[in-house]
Amino acid sequence: MNARRRMLRGGLLILAGQAGIHLLALIRNFMVARLISPEDFGIAATFAVTLLLLEQASDLAMDKLLIQAPDGEDRRLQHTLQTILLIRGMVIAAILLVSAGQVAAIFGVPEARPAFAALAVVPLLRGALNLDVKRLHRHMRYGRDVGVNLCANALGAAVAIALAWAIGDYHAMLGGVIAVAAGQMLGSHLVAERRYGLSFDRAHMRRALHFGWPLMLSGLVIAATAQGDRFLVGAAAGMRDLALYAAGAMLVSAPATLLGEAIRGVGLPWLAAVQDSGPDFARRSQALLAAIGILAAGMFVPLMLLGTEIVALVFGPAYRAPELLMVWLCMAVGIRILRQWPSLAALARGDTRAALIGNAVRVVGLALGAGLLALGAGYVEMAAAIAVGELAGLIALLPRMAHRHGVAGGAMLRLLAVPLAALALGAWPALALAGDPLGLLLAGLVLAAAAALATLALAPALRGMLRSLIR
Repeated sequence: MNARRRMLRGGLLILAGQAGIHLLALIRNFMVARLISPEDFGIAATFAVTLLLLEQASDLAMDKLLIQAPDGEDRRLQHTLQTILLIRGMVIAAILLVSAGQVAAIFGVPEARPAFAALAVVPLLRGALNLDVKRLHRHMRYGRDVGVNLCANALGAAVAIALAWAIGDYHAMLGGVIAVAAGQMLGSHLVAERRYGLSFDRAHMRRALHFGWPLMLSGLVIAATAQGDRFLVGAAAGMRDLALYAAGAMLVSAPATLLGEAIRGVGLPWLAAVQDSGPDFARRSQALLAAIGILAAGMFVPLMLLGTEIVALVFGPAYRAPELLMVWLCMAVGIRILRQWPSLAALARGDTRAALIGNAVRVVGLALGAGLLALGAGYVEMAAAIAVGELAGLIALLPRMAHRHGVAGGAMLRLLAVPLAALALGAWPALALAGDPLGLLLAGLVLAAAAALATLALAPALRGMLRSLIR
């Protein structure tokens, strides 16, 4: 099977797996939101905020090094990376245990202190993952990893729904999160081709830390911007407003995570394979950018228009939020998907600082949102500020791609302009046709189709790939 067919097959498998995972999450959230109160659902959302904040802030991206490294098949390297992963999990668990009371107090829910302490089980379980399922990504073999995650999330959904029915409060989501982590850990060992092992090779340790420290700092910024908005909304506006904001953000982040996992899973090994060939790398990176632009516009323009109706349908009328909230949330996440292209292309060449630069600039949006909340603004303004930060982060990376990685500036700007224009134009029908689902759907499809056709017209490399795949 040639590289393009492997890439297509791998991408479809990851998309199918992520679609299944997010369908399970949607079912879980749908059921739990109806079995517990909005206040309890808001508390449950703080668990995810806290856990993701700590995990993203300490992510050294050991799985990405295993995929990108030319010697990624070395068992000793894999065992060393697993050692680092285990130490990281133990450190996060200790932080959660020590700070549980303070975190509960920040959110104004001191009664949830034992639940925040119980979250420490999750990083311990994730720290014991067998990275062999990630090593297989080097060969575009994703089936085992996808299967493990699907089974783990099915277990988590079942546990959360059962607990919500039985006890009817935020502990249901806590149980579900722990069940997912346990399923992922056990599954990674059951399907691995290599037995689990640990190693303390100093050379590999230094290499991993050199590779990972920019990504760890980048993760800290990602955590601050991706979860900090919910943290600030919860602290400033209360649990009910956080529940409304979190419900909209959950709907938007589900397809974003789906696309992001597929793009990273397929794009990183595909670009890393030609990292030392300038012309091939430039051609593949432009084709990847065009594909990402089509996906971003095709997913988030229709969701921008129909998001309010979908949130009310999924979570219930109590969670209905203003149309403008979904406009800004979809715009922010659509730009975030576009920003994955420069970060991923740079990472394929071992340049981990690009992601740090883009994410550091994103803090502008969080700072702007915090200032607006302090002046009495609400969660809609916070979403707008986050979109501004995402755009600033994308713009900051473009000179690096042109000067350091040889991507033609003119072609890059043209390919980015199309999805950005589609996201901006989607705001008008979202507000003008509010309450007309059919009109919103048609407008979203027309804009998405126009963006796809315009992108294909500007991307000969992607057209050539598509013709080859069809043949």
